[in-house]
Amino acid sequence: MSNTNSAVVRRFGKVVEMKAFGAIVSFDGKEDGLLHSTRMRGGSRPARSARCGRLAVGETVEVEVVDSRFEGGRRKLTLSERWHDTAVLEALWKGTTVQCVVARVLDSGLIVTITEGIAQGVDGYVHVTELAGSEPRVRDRALASTQVGARMELDVLSTSVDDQGDLRIRLSQRAACLRLKLGSTFAPGTTHTGRVVRRTERGFLISFGDFSGLLPENELGKVSAGSIRTGSNTRTKVVGVDDDGVLMLTRRGL
Repeated sequence: MSNTNSAVVRRFGKVVEMKAFGAIVSFDGKEDGLLHSTRMRGGSRPARSARCGRLAVGETVEVEVVDSRFEGGRRKLTLSERWHDTAVLEALWKGTTVQCVVARVLDSGLIVTITEGIAQGVDGYVHVTELAGSEPRVRDRALASTQVGARMELDVLSTSVDDQGDLRIRLSQRAACLRLKLGSTFAPGTTHTGRVVRRTERGFLISFGDFSGLLPENELGKVSAGSIRTGSNTRTKVVGVDDDGVLMLTRRGL
């Protein structure tokens, strides 16, 4: 006769035995449970398998008890670390900077593993177009020369969960480099000359190459809106940066 309790309880336990398919986790020596490799943290099947290979007897793990059964007079626990994936999704919002190490080099890009923080051990993907470099040939050379084990600072582009429940983390080296350049070159108060791209309901969109900025009509200063034409250059001052990375501009005081 078996009795199933589906209430989820999170507990700390110690690995007391490693098997090919998972870990036996003990709770103060009073009871134990199975943490199967498919229920380990990591965000994806390859990362979970890698974690299973790295876990060692004596390590402490935080798990959820997802099932409890009495069989033959003994309580058997089914354990999971998959709750951790939700925490990772909540932490890795767009633009978050993460430290990574290259795990695999593909024809289309890189598989990297996050090395710190709550997402430690989670894999992400960097498409070749998201490597540093302004031209495709530069990014292609960077991909060809990248070695497994290389360390990279990357920015999060997007996060999602696929049909199998695996995390899909897309990362960018290019965004990380542009963020650093944005902070150093386009700091508030600095002046720059950019090209007028078009007029919008919010004002004029100004291009500075890798970056774009918005010059509202009420920030034109002594210049009239009619004198600013698409394709012409105009000098502006940086006020700040909005949440989308668009420079907020003014001509007041110029």
